[in-house]
Amino acid sequence: MTGTYTYNGKTYSSNVSTVTIHIRQLPTVKAEDSHYRIQDTFDPYEGVEMTPDDGENQLTAVMPESFNMDGPGGYEVLYKAYDPLLDETTEKKRMVYIHGIPVIEATDREIYTHESTDRNALIDAIKATPPNASVTYYVPAEGKAVNYPITEDRDPIKYRVLDYKANTAGVFQVELTVDDQNTLKQVFGSSGLPKAAEGKKTITVTVRDKTYPVVFYAGDHGSYAEGDSTTIMASHGKAPSIPWPNAEEGYVVDHWVDSTGTRVNDMKSRLITGPEEFTAVYRKKTYTVRFIGRGDRVIKTQIVTHGESAVAPTDDKDVQSSRFAGWGKNFDYVTSDLNVYVQFWTSSSGSSKPGGPGSGGGSAGSGGPGVSGGPGDQSIKNENEILPDMEVPLGIPQPQIINGAVADLPPVPWDGKNNEQGEKDQNPGDRGGLKDDQTDLAENQENQENQENQENRENQEGQEGQEDQKRPEGPVRSD
Repeated sequence: MTGTYTYNGKTYSSNVSTVTIHIRQLPTVKAEDSHYRIQDTFDPYEGVEMTPDDGENQLTAVMPESFNMDGPGGYEVLYKAYDPLLDETTEKKRMVYIHGIPVIEATDREIYTHESTDRNALIDAIKATPPNASVTYYVPAEGKAVNYPITEDRDPIKYRVLDYKANTAGVFQVELTVDDQNTLKQVFGSSGLPKAAEGKKTITVTVRDKTYPVVFYAGDHGSYAEGDSTTIMASHGKAPSIPWPNAEEGYVVDHWVDSTGTRVNDMKSRLITGPEEFTAVYRKKTYTVRFIGRGDRVIKTQIVTHGESAVAPTDDKDVQSSRFAGWGKNFDYVTSDLNVYVQFWTSSSGSSKPGGPGSGGGSAGSGGPGVSGGPGDQSIKNENEILPDMEVPLGIPQPQIINGAVADLPPVPWDGKNNEQGEKDQNPGDRGGLKDDQTDLAENQENQENQENQENRENQEGQEGQEDQKRPEGPVRSD
């Protein structure tokens, strides 16, 4: 028996007496239009449903060849649901829209150290030239990509300083971020919105010292290797590092004056805020001269200007002593600090010579006889030269200078006449060169010790003098 039946508009025939009819529903696809951002990962089957999904039906997405997630665009995606039992396919199309993310336009900045007082200084430097932000959407109604500005009143830019140190030169980072949540609503309304996205940009802010040229003029008694002046660059708000001029002999920089002629007493407190000019003003060097008597007793201290003479004391007991023989150093032309020691004539068994601290050639100070000699510690060089104008205590022969040193003389006989004359000429307790043996022995021992101390001091002064020559003269420098 042959029978026929119709299913879904088609007629089927069968030679069997009994026919079993299986009714199948063609598969359907549910796929809504969707929005993505360019940084998203796109899965064409995400959010797409095929019914029935019985394991027999097959769903296929057909992507357009032009599909690109790297930029804004709109693409039509075709979905096919195939039933192999019925050999039938159903189709569904949906639109996939790709949108950009917010973009911030801003350039690196530079500020000066004195402006970098806190973190906001970096932000203010960026805001000084306001950054721009925008986003590009694909607008279905227009069928194209459109760029929209992101304004501060809708979606303001946020700032975050990543690293910072106040008032310090360096390179620092500021991160800028902005989202488009409110801008999206303006363009697409409240439905079918793509998700809000965030854009970022890192700005470099370089902080450096602002510098100004500062000219230093050597002045009337000095010079620089470059000539009459030299120029340095000084940082804003800081004291300049002073290039000291080479002063003429006997002069030292006393102070500086600025371009208006105003005296600058302390260059360390002069903070530079613009180009400046300074001129050195000099004074003559001064030195301390000390006249020292027995037992390292300072008789007189005097401040002497370079090249001038010190004035020796005249009213001290050591100077008024009949044994006073002058001073141990020349102080007619002073060019350094001096310790000038008193000299005495001494007598002992077998010799008579100048003694006491600082024995050696030197000129007589005012108010008392002295030993003639050259500058400083130089001794008289002429052999056998008799010391001129020397008042020698009674009974002591005139000394001679042999090869720069006082020659030993034979002992002086002390007879009653001389002793008597000496006692008449001297005040009680001060008999000049005529004292008993015990007194002479004590004085000779004291003079010998003083002479050794003087030699040690002179050696030390020589070393200190060499060190002083290495040290710059003048006011304390402000580096």
